[in-house]
Amino acid sequence: MLFRSHIDTPDNPAGFDPMISRRTFLKRAGMAAAAGAAVAGSGLAASSALASDKTISGSSSDSTYTIEAGHTVTFDPNVSSTWTISGSGVALTVRGTLVMRPASSSVVHTLRFTGGGEVLVTGAGKMDLQGTTKTAWNRTGTDANWANSDVLKITPTAKNDYSVTDFTKGGTVPSVSTPYGTFKAEVFNLTRNVVIEGTSSSYMKRVFFSESTVPQTIKYVELRYIGDSQVVGFYPLHFHFNGDATRGSLIEGVVVHDADHHAFVSHGSHGMTFRNCVGYKIRGDAFWWDPPVDGVAGNETDDTLWENCLAVDIVGGDVTPQGETAGFYMGGGVGNKAIGCVAVASEQWSPNSGFHWGSKNNGVPNTWTFEDCISHNNGDWGVFVWQNTGTQGHFMTRYVGYHNGRGAVKHGAYNNWGYHYIDNVYWENGEPVALHAQVAPPRATTTFISWQNTFFGGDPCLKIADHVLAATGPTIFLENTFGGSIRAYERTAGGVQLRGYVDFVRNLRDGRDLEPSDFDIDVMSAESRYRIQRRDGTAFQIDGPNGAVSTIATFFDEGIIKPVPPAPGTTGWQASCGNQ
Repeated sequence: MLFRSHIDTPDNPAGFDPMISRRTFLKRAGMAAAAGAAVAGSGLAASSALASDKTISGSSSDSTYTIEAGHTVTFDPNVSSTWTISGSGVALTVRGTLVMRPASSSVVHTLRFTGGGEVLVTGAGKMDLQGTTKTAWNRTGTDANWANSDVLKITPTAKNDYSVTDFTKGGTVPSVSTPYGTFKAEVFNLTRNVVIEGTSSSYMKRVFFSESTVPQTIKYVELRYIGDSQVVGFYPLHFHFNGDATRGSLIEGVVVHDADHHAFVSHGSHGMTFRNCVGYKIRGDAFWWDPPVDGVAGNETDDTLWENCLAVDIVGGDVTPQGETAGFYMGGGVGNKAIGCVAVASEQWSPNSGFHWGSKNNGVPNTWTFEDCISHNNGDWGVFVWQNTGTQGHFMTRYVGYHNGRGAVKHGAYNNWGYHYIDNVYWENGEPVALHAQVAPPRATTTFISWQNTFFGGDPCLKIADHVLAATGPTIFLENTFGGSIRAYERTAGGVQLRGYVDFVRNLRDGRDLEPSDFDIDVMSAESRYRIQRRDGTAFQIDGPNGAVSTIATFFDEGIIKPVPPAPGTTGWQASCGNQ
């Protein structure tokens, strides 16, 4: 048999690995049995109908099919064609090549599964799928390669609106105006002329790449009615432990919608690029891979690029019964990047979010490059950081969070230093930015959390929240603009109330320096201390528990942290979002 024994677990569909211990393997097996998630029972075996080269022209059907190595099944590029496969389990196995490349936009190629089956791509098998170029989304509401018959949707922008609606090409695109830029709704296109689908009454399981030895290129494809949230591993587009074999893979202009599980999964498959992709109406995080089991390394995915991708209308349910669903789950690994991505309309279920650094990634590398991303109109948080990794080098650059129901950023959990929020805009979110994690290890010049050159909207616009470790070094707010008050709300966490330590340096409110009246002391630990330094170098200190104010000497060490200036020639939120 081509496949080794394989057992999925609820947290980690890692399968058998000869490098793990027998104890770990049996633990995973027990978890799989308890969850009813053994993939072997779902039909992970070669389908029985073998074939050589074949052309699909018009309508064609099979129960199961295998494209053997060295052979090709090709859709006629000049004829709209549908290949229907009715088998369950692995209904289509690709060891050779499947080609779906329409010659024009009027030709539509459809691969349809009616029996709940799945596609398995393995070995040197390739999915050579390339539809007609179709702009996945924009903020203009029209595009030269959009047809009037295309299915278009538009994201919400009004405060407290979390609904996605139909859109007509060329219609008016609403916007939100702020002093720091104008932000328009995203209009996205669900129509492609290469389609892989189940049916609305019988979802297919997945397109599954396992033990692949070659990279894949999949462009301008629509996947719908795929996934099974009751079974771990049944994700619409699932790359599973392919290691370095996927380096150079490009998934571009692909839309996954009406899916019953995570949409884009590159689990343990390195070096993949997802560009201009859209996940819409997804159950579970749209862009995702597995967190480690019990904090043990093993699911890391490296050098992933999510570029200009969009996640819309994301719900949890069976996939994440405890909440914490996100448009983008920032998983463990090194060299990963999210550039220009947008998350909208994650459900109103605390603590869901647009972008999520999950607690299960504690202890494994997951330092992301995070630039020019927007999170808006999510039911809860725009960004939800809830780790205790102690890793450094997290730069959250030019992030915009607006009209999120709970807040723009929730930063925790206990001891998560090394994060630097630079040139951000937080506008009219339901609640303030919530700071939970503070610096707890012995302080060094590189161990801190900082916000720089950022606009904080709302009143209050920052909540210094409960924390369960006493701060040993300050969290630094440097040269930001506050649109409202700063609230001390250090209520007890775990039955204890511990020291908070925060420095505010050259921050403004209404064009002036912060003053004691800008701090709302609700609950403050007796050991907490906030230091505030004005632009002229004078400074004062606020001490708990009652917010006593005293004058202090200039305290800020300019060598600790340096402001990051905007790029030359940029304007609006892409330039100076604060007061420099």
